[in-house]
Amino acid sequence: MVIEFPNASRLQIDGVLLAQGTATDSIYFRGVSTSYFTFGGGILLYYLSTSVLDYVSMDRMGLPVPFSSTPELASIYVGSACTIKNSTVSNSTVTGIFIQEDGDGYNLPHFINDVHIQNNRFLGNSIDVSVSPNGWGEISEVSRLTIRMGKILKNSTWPSRGPNAYYEIFGNIEIPQGIILTIEPGVSIESQSDEVASLRVYGTLLARGTATDSIHFRGATRLSTRYSNFRSSWRIFIDSGNTASMLEYISVDQMGFPDPNPHFDPGNAAIYIGGACTFKNSTVRNSIQTGIHATAPTVSFSNLNVSNSTGLGFVYDYEGDGSPVITTSNFVNNKKGGIQIYHGHPTFSNCGIYGNTDFGINNISNVATDTVDARNCYWGTPTGPNHPTLNPSGTGNRVSDKVLFNPWSQTPGNCLPVTIKAGNWNDPTVWLCGQVPGSTDLVVIRHVVALPGNFTAHAKQVAYEVGGRLTMEANSHIQIGN
Repeated sequence: MVIEFPNASRLQIDGVLLAQGTATDSIYFRGVSTSYFTFGGGILLYYLSTSVLDYVSMDRMGLPVPFSSTPELASIYVGSACTIKNSTVSNSTVTGIFIQEDGDGYNLPHFINDVHIQNNRFLGNSIDVSVSPNGWGEISEVSRLTIRMGKILKNSTWPSRGPNAYYEIFGNIEIPQGIILTIEPGVSIESQSDEVASLRVYGTLLARGTATDSIHFRGATRLSTRYSNFRSSWRIFIDSGNTASMLEYISVDQMGFPDPNPHFDPGNAAIYIGGACTFKNSTVRNSIQTGIHATAPTVSFSNLNVSNSTGLGFVYDYEGDGSPVITTSNFVNNKKGGIQIYHGHPTFSNCGIYGNTDFGINNISNVATDTVDARNCYWGTPTGPNHPTLNPSGTGNRVSDKVLFNPWSQTPGNCLPVTIKAGNWNDPTVWLCGQVPGSTDLVVIRHVVALPGNFTAHAKQVAYEVGGRLTMEANSHIQIGN
């Protein structure tokens, strides 16, 4: 059976819709192009209906209005208990399936736990399934689940959805004071390609991965379907009033916002930290401008790797008695400088600061007592950092006045064997620490790395992140374990 929807017409269900095809004989709902519209309408499952769509195909549905959070744009609007399974939703105007939030200003009954989206295919939609940040029922076999803008109104958990599945953030999502959002290990989150976004934390964010199962935050991997040559991005914004947020074993890639004055706007950083927060064992890389911008008086930062920012790697700016301690972290290959201090007197202990284009540490505070302590750090060379009067023969990154750097470490300290570019395994410049991994290293591959011919690589363990791949030439080997 084929049912066509001309002129953006809609099928509104206040009772029950049973559209149950079979594996060999589907039911087809199809939008029809007319002189007014190039797409058809949609199916609206309203209020108290309890419907079943099984072996259904929906193609070219939804209304031609450019706001993807509008329910009527969807091929299927879900505002009640329903089951949609074994079906195909393709080429929607914007959204394939829009699941309404319980209540959500429409005085709807609680139905979300009775929504079942199972074993469906989604093809050619800007958004496959749009859900509220406050829950979405049972959804499986959806690789890309879009969480639209709004406040999280209750303690919530975003679980891992399995290999190759990820959450997509559309607009600003807020964690209010008193609310906890927990993100489980293995979760991947990126921004929706048509809309800039942020995760704003006024309550508590617990994003705690593990050494073998990180949490991945990344910018959009797809170009916009609505704007020419546009790729959206987003940021994590931890407010000064947040309560004990924790970020551990997370990976932040290609996040932050572009701006003509990137150094001066904390809102453009991939991660802004304005209050008490623990941040450790994590990486921030390829930021569109600044990697981390902190304005909290005290922070707990350790074992961070901040690299390849288009702007600055790390910015600190607290106009009171700010004295954070950053330990065993690395600030490497950032294009506008590794670390910049506007106010405060942070300590960098046993850190690696090298390969940054303009400077390693630039202290521009006009407060006489705002001295940066960066002693016992590694500057990329045994000769230490370069300072025109205090160490003119140093060949490492340049440092400004009001930076303590002597004594310095002549060798890298706690540096993770993580790739920072594509290349050969035996090329030291491929690795964050500037040295080839050995048999005791837990290696992380984020780029395409080749084992040259007749070469044997060694590692205790090898983990692959998005974009990471190992290729092997003739007679090459990799030995895992001691």
